[in-house]
Amino acid sequence: MRKQLTTIVITILISLSLAVMQQQSVSATQGKKLNITLIGDSYSAGNGGGGYTGVPNCYRSQHNWAQRYIRWLNHQGIATTFQNRACSGSKIEDLHNYRNLETYHKTTLLPGDLTGNSNKLHNTIAQTGICKAYTVDDSIETSLQITSSTYLPRTHQTKVAFKCIQRLRPQLDFVGLETDLVLMTIGGNDLDFANIVKQCFFFSFQSSCSDLIRKANNNLKAMTKNISEIFT
Repeated sequence: MRKQLTTIVITILISLSLAVMQQQSVSATQGKKLNITLIGDSYSAGNGGGGYTGVPNCYRSQHNWAQRYIRWLNHQGIATTFQNRACSGSKIEDLHNYRNLETYHKTTLLPGDLTGNSNKLHNTIAQTGICKAYTVDDSIETSLQITSSTYLPRTHQTKVAFKCIQRLRPQLDFVGLETDLVLMTIGGNDLDFANIVKQCFFFSFQSSCSDLIRKANNNLKAMTKNISEIFT
């Protein structure tokens, strides 16, 4: 079991090792400016490191390994621009697909009877900017969806229930021709690694642990293929 778990851990950390290896050729870029983008999961974001910025659920720490690497580059006299698009809980598919983060359920009262005019309901609420309040940076898109509306004749108002759906943009949207270096770790969540740690080390439930490791090993080949396709 330990050997199997070690295999999983090594696979997850392959991309982190690749990032560290970049230090070997950094001297050739002295005097230049590097545009660096960080993508991936909680290992990249720095979940647990504290000093979080940006999207609350992503746990983007100012103390993650990418930030430490950038400080090292700066000390070598290499100027950098940096954008952190990593997000805790991300899977391989989230690199190129939208990922739903949070849904905020709201109600409000609007003057008049608007129950038969869904477009006006939507536009009126959208103009208030309620949903935009959950768009903390350009990693996030928040859409508005009306769920119900009821006319209250006593007050001549329409009670509207709606939800603001917060989505994380595909992380690869932020990797372009101007990008010099991409730092990333990905794949752990595809194997349910957080749950493996919880069941095997925190709770020490042997049966659950064995089942999770067996499932992870069964998915390991597909995950490796997906990671290879992402790098390609």
